Formats: sequence, structure tokens, C-alpha cells
Amino acid sequence: MLSDKVAIVTGSTSGIGESIAKTLAKQGVKVLVTGKEQEQGERIVEAIKSEGGAACLFISDLLDPRTPDQLVELAVSEWGRVDIIVNNAAMVCNKPIEDITHDDWDRLFTVNLKAPFFLVQAALPYLKAHKGTVINISSINGKLNDYHNLVYDTMKAGLNHMTSGLALDFPQRGNTRQCFNASRGGNTFARGLV
Repeated sequence: MLSDKVAIVTGSTSGIGESIAKTLAKQGVKVLVTGKEQEQGERIVEAIKSEGGAACLFISDLLDPRTPDQLVELAVSEWGRVDIIVNNAAMVCNKPIEDITHDDWDRLFTVNLKAPFFLVQAALPYLKAHKGTVINISSINGKLNDYHNLVYDTMKAGLNHMTSGLALDFPQRGNTRQCFNASRGGNTFARGLV
């Protein structure tokens, strides 16, 4: 069912994103691995290829507003389509209220909310054409606040709300938007996605 689909997985050079990328590849999905870690990313791509999967690496920074378009352009140039967007990348800000800065708010808003939206927007023609799927990786912090975690918690709550909004504005039959609260890490969580 997933064979020859194409996925972009942000933040997939480590952690949950790495597990998602590898799990999708085992299902026959061609995966664009993207994140900040060059060596780790190369290792993940090689691991996928060594098991017969297809993957390529794009080292990126979601603080750069050009990145969403670049990711879609690369996936399309490599494989001609985009079927799955996994918005996994996120930044954290563990600070007491009195130490939080404008820069903290701006960085987390850009990476945790703005970039996911613009990645979906950039991929929208392909998602519509192929009845694609958007998976936003949220957190239990989007529902329950944690100590010294206000900015991150707020962004994850916003991601939950954005996912609901995508469902309203992108209602075509067959297109799906999902939001997962990542309270577990690693392969167990990733296996639950497919």
C-alpha cells in the first residue's frame, strides 16, 4: 500500500524522526531524510539503502524560510512526487518565565509552527494529486503544560490546532491530516504510524 510513495520527514537525522524514516522505508516509501546532523543523516540514508530502501539526505535549517520549498523541490526532482509529509522537527526552550526572550518565541514559532505550515503549503499540489497524508508530530505538552516549558507547550498546542484547521481547509476525499502526541520514543512509536 505504501510502496513507491514519497515522504519528507523533518528532523529525521535523530530520535523519533529517524525511527519514522526507517520504518517508512521498510514499507517501501522513498524517504527524504532532513535535519541538521550531516554524519548522522548519512548513516541513516546508508542504513535505509543497505536494506533495499530508497532515501536521500538534505541538510537543512527550518529557521531558513526557503527550506520548505527546497525540501519539496528536492523530493520532486528525485522521485517526481510527494505523498507524505511528516512534520517532526521541533525546538525546545526550557526556561523560567523571567528568562524567556523574543528570540526564544521567534525561533520556536518558526521551527515548530511556521515551517510545518509552509512545508504543507509547498507540497499541496502533490498531496492533492496523490491523495497524500500530513502527519504532525505533537507532544503531550500540547495538552498538559510542563514546568519551565511554556513556549514549547504553547507551540505544540498551536500545532494541534493547526492540524484541525488543515482538516477543514483540505477536505478532499482521501487526503488525511493526523496529529500524534509523542509521549513515547523510538521504534515503538514509529511502528504505530504505519
